Amino acid sequence: VYAPEAPLAALGARDAGPEGWAARRVAFAVPEAGAELTPDTFVLEAGFERLNGVDFRKGCFVGQEIVARMKHKTALRKGLARVRVEGQAAPGTALETAEGKAAGTLHTVAGGEGLAHLRFDRAEGELRAGGARVTRID
Repeated sequence: VYAPEAPLAALGARDAGPEGWAARRVAFAVPEAGAELTPDTFVLEAGFERLNGVDFRKGCFVGQEIVARMKHKTALRKGLARVRVEGQAAPGTALETAEGKAAGTLHTVAGGEGLAHLRFDRAEGELRAGGARVTRID
C-alpha cells in the first residue's frame, strides 16, 4: 500500500488540519470556491493576476474580453484583501465604516487575520464586522 504522506512524515511534517489550511490561505490571500469565490466573482477582483491565474499574452478563455477591459481600462475599485480581525466575527459578516457605510464582506478568518471583499475607497482606517474591529493589512 502506497502512503504518499510517508516521505513527509519522515521529515517531521504533520497534518495541520482545516484550521492550518485556512491560515495558509489567508496568509497568501488565496481565495477558495464557496468562500471567497462565488459565481459573481470577477477573477481580477479575487487576485488571480497576482496568483498567476490570468495570462494576458496567450489564448482565449471564457470572459476574456471583460477581464481584459477591467485590466486595461479601469482601476479595480473592489477586491479581495487581507485584514486583521480583533474580536469575533463570522464569515459572511458585512463590513461597515465608522460612519456606517457598507465597505464589504468578511469571509475566511483564521488566527486573527482574514480575507475580505472590500470596496477600496471605503477600506481606509478601522472597519466593523459586527462587534469585531477590522483593519486592512495590504
